[in-house]
Amino acid sequence: MKPESPLKSGHSQESIYFTQGGVSMAGKYDREFKLEAIRLSSEEGARATDVERRLGLSPGIISRWKRQQDDEGADAFPGKGHLSVHDEQVRHLQRENDRLRRERDILKKALAIFSEGR
Repeated sequence: MKPESPLKSGHSQESIYFTQGGVSMAGKYDREFKLEAIRLSSEEGARATDVERRLGLSPGIISRWKRQQDDEGADAFPGKGHLSVHDEQVRHLQRENDRLRRERDILKKALAIFSEGR
């Protein structure tokens, strides 16, 4: 069945389409949406499959989000273009390492130039 009308939501970065069978959501979801879906599935008497169906999510996605939250804690769901604290530290250290290698190479060349005259 073809989607009828798109509606932008503050919880999704993509469109929500209302279809005859309910809500169909496609694409990426922001941090708040994921945390709210996890919270809803954690309420007493709620099941993840029911919440997924109600929100129009793929089966098993809430379980994956829960695992990601358990593994990464506060760093889970950093968002597009954002790095986790660990990844940001690795990136910083890689840049520093590259800079130090360039400095070392310059010093080696300078030493070779000044040593030629002896």
